Amino acid sequence: MGIAASGGVGKFLTEWIIDGMPSIDLSSHDILRHVPHHNNPQFLAERVKETLGKKFKVKCGKFLE
Repeated sequence: MGIAASGGVGKFLTEWIIDGMPSIDLSSHDILRHVPHHNNPQFLAERVKETLGKKFKVKCGKFLE
């Protein structure tokens, strides 16, 4: 997710440049997997709330609901 994945992206991009192929299958990260609604501002606004809510959800403690 975003910058959190940048170290891994750099590693595999370097492998691709130096070795001609990354050591893992990167097809799930292909930009062509996106469809037109991914560029819709309303869709993106709703999706950001969902994504951030899942990533930063408090999993224990007094804030757990």
